[in-house]
Amino acid sequence: MPEVDGPGPTHAYMPASQGCWQLYGEMAAREYGDPAYRTSGRQIVDAYAVQHTGINERRTAQSVWVHLISLCLVLEHGLAVEDSIRAMRRVVAGRPTFAWLPPPPSLGEVTVIDLHAATTAAQHTAIARR
Repeated sequence: MPEVDGPGPTHAYMPASQGCWQLYGEMAAREYGDPAYRTSGRQIVDAYAVQHTGINERRTAQSVWVHLISLCLVLEHGLAVEDSIRAMRRVVAGRPTFAWLPPPPSLGEVTVIDLHAATTAAQHTAIARR
């Protein structure tokens, strides 16, 4: 299993460890570098942001809201990823204030560590959908 507490940069307002942020970056690089891995990129971005909710402040509240909206539109309503991205942009237009959504007791069992372990594009996609 990869180290998730290693040295390196972190995100400005998502409370991920340095190693976790690095693994996320590696997953993003894998997706951008290989078209076979691009089938689930939006859900990975959205899920990662929602799993790293941060503290009760404007940026984190907005982040959780828009990423949850995107996940809902794609996974529950079958919208195309491009349409969910447009919806996210409409939601934040005019910089509205978003209520803080306290994180649930569990943020899910699937993490970027699971994605990192995928050895094929098919495994990567299946893990991302979980």
